[in-house]
Amino acid sequence: MRELANQQHIIATRFQESPNLQSDSISSEELAVSHANEANQLEAQMDTKINHKLNELTMGIRKLVGEELAAHHANEANQLEVQVETKIDHKLQELTMRIRQFVGEELAASNANEALKLETKIDHKLEKLIVGMRQIVSEDLTASHANEFNQFETQVETNIDHKLEKLTMGM
Repeated sequence: MRELANQQHIIATRFQESPNLQSDSISSEELAVSHANEANQLEAQMDTKINHKLNELTMGIRKLVGEELAAHHANEANQLEVQVETKIDHKLQELTMRIRQFVGEELAASNANEALKLETKIDHKLEKLIVGMRQIVSEDLTASHANEFNQFETQVETNIDHKLEKLTMGM
């Protein structure tokens, strides 16, 4: 990503230093197409990195839920639910912070117009993801009060995989 931004900067610098080269070599139309292609590539790369981070988060949540469920008995389900939700909220906040930092760095190196559009798109995706993850955990933990923990752990893993797949398909 940085390499692409550096290449873009080098090209822009060369064009600024040599006005004749700019007017003779590349029309403004070609330059606009080039910027649009670069913005699309940047967006695709960022989507890939975000999906990778989401997969890491999913694995962490799955591990966290499994560890918490194995460590507690059925009569401690309410306390466990609060602990798991708190830890998941913390992980989601941490992930959101990391993604926003990454996006901020990437946006600083890209076109300002495209940057604003991309930032808005990513913010909407993050909001949907956080709401979806909280709903997944809440539904699964509520349902588990009546079932044994082994059944619940399997159900949570299946539901998280299914719902995350749905959430990330739109990205």
